Amino acid sequence: MQLLFKKRGAMLILMFNLLLIFIGIGLIIPIMSTFIEQLGISGGTVGLLVAVFSLTQFLFSPVAGRMADAVGRKKLIVSGMLLFAFSEWQFGYVACRR
Repeated sequence: MQLLFKKRGAMLILMFNLLLIFIGIGLIIPIMSTFIEQLGISGGTVGLLVAVFSLTQFLFSPVAGRMADAVGRKKLIVSGMLLFAFSEWQFGYVACRR
């Protein structure tokens, strides 16, 4: 606990980044019904897509923990956040093909 107070700046940056990540994920929810209509998919399919995100996180958490022990938490967090930022940026270039 004492380490958290010593590294307050780093903790604030990490907490702010997590806030941005969850805001990015949460922005999809209000417009999900529009995607359902435009893409012609069922609500069940959308539910499966959302469930796959949680399932993947559940399954790969132990793997990420081992990687964090081997490589270091800081490197893993930064690389994961960069990968997430890149994937979110790619959503802007997705086109619906019919």
